[in-house]
Amino acid sequence: MTTQLLYQAFFSTGQNTSMRLSMSRLLRLCANVLIAYGEMYYCLPYPDVGEPAPGHPESMVRNQPFTEMEKALDRQLEGL
Repeated sequence: MTTQLLYQAFFSTGQNTSMRLSMSRLLRLCANVLIAYGEMYYCLPYPDVGEPAPGHPESMVRNQPFTEMEKALDRQLEGL
């Protein structure tokens, strides 16, 4: 019975076109669900880029003490 319905849904013409559309939508939904499931459990690791290049605005100068603004920001962030 199920095989006959599938055959009618995909290979017959006429009044069963709505059934063909609903079956193709169901199959597309199943494919999308499997794709989303696979993406959720297969993650590529991010490459370890290390520190910013010398001269980059976010690179820290190790020999220079903090400015007054940096010290104030450090005091504000201590409790977090």
